[in-house]
Amino acid sequence: MRISVEVRWFGAGGIPPDVDAWFRDPGSSFAWSAGGGRTRTDSYLSLGSPELGIKRRGGGSGCEIKGLVGVMPRGCRFGHAEVFPRIFSKWSVEALDSSDMPSVRVEKTRWLRLFAMMPEPREMRLGAGEMREDPVEAGRLPEIGCGVEVTGIEVDGEEWWTFAAEAFARPGEGLAIDLVAESLTVVLRRLSEHATVDLRSATYQGYAEWLVARGFTDPVA
Repeated sequence: MRISVEVRWFGAGGIPPDVDAWFRDPGSSFAWSAGGGRTRTDSYLSLGSPELGIKRRGGGSGCEIKGLVGVMPRGCRFGHAEVFPRIFSKWSVEALDSSDMPSVRVEKTRWLRLFAMMPEPREMRLGAGEMREDPVEAGRLPEIGCGVEVTGIEVDGEEWWTFAAEAFARPGEGLAIDLVAESLTVVLRRLSEHATVDLRSATYQGYAEWLVARGFTDPVA
């Protein structure tokens, strides 16, 4: 099991050009180009639950289960929007075969950045692995970190985009949720120094909640 503290917004249409230009390339906010940029299709089971998501990542086997645990009592601010970060638990279950279950197919093209907390955030260079989202330096996943993403989405013929930040601790570290949440706050504060992102018109939701709210829950053959 892995615990994370997250914020996520969704917007209609393609990734805004100013967000794309700010996030993908090195500049005042970033030391390296963003990792990722490859497209994959995830299948989310049609559960109809805004608090629980079960997905099959790409063409892989097994499932990833993600459930909403709670909401942090202290808010954080980014992109001219103030929200309360959410706490999630995640499990990977290889033995669960969901290939014959009703699902919603979500095509994603994700750009990703990763910060290690040491204790101040230090950006790690990404670009390794099949999806180009792994650290270039092998074996360098941080014990405490925060991933930040901008992702273009296509589902049921509609185009969307999402911006998210997810703070985490590696399994077995036994670290307090407050410390993980502080990592999220510190990274967002650092990005806010140079970002011009405006999220006031975007919707603050998790993936499962967004899929249900948009009605993307009907089975797809």
